Amino acid sequence: MAVRSFESPDGVWWSVWEVIPGRVSEFRSAYGSHLPSNLADGWLCFESATEKRRLAPLPANWQARSDDDLRFWWRAADPVHTRALREPSGDGARLVAMAGAEDEPAFA
Repeated sequence: MAVRSFESPDGVWWSVWEVIPGRVSEFRSAYGSHLPSNLADGWLCFESATEKRRLAPLPANWQARSDDDLRFWWRAADPVHTRALREPSGDGARLVAMAGAEDEPAFA
């Protein structure tokens, strides 16, 4: 899997990689994908030290495109918002922060 880095106009460094749902088993269940239809064929994940964004659909041949193209897509990408989920524990429920965990690069 390709991972690229670029600097945004405000001086922040971003990493970008593709996420393909069919390659990650957590996206599938016995009932099919639970992803929105616009993400079904994959997306680009942009990540800085403080923020994560998604761009769908996945641009063709994005790995070979210029940093200017990456910056253009970064501006168009949707921010990934942190969501809090309740997870049962022995002492009741506790909050667990989930920040787009499915976007993590899966290195072999």
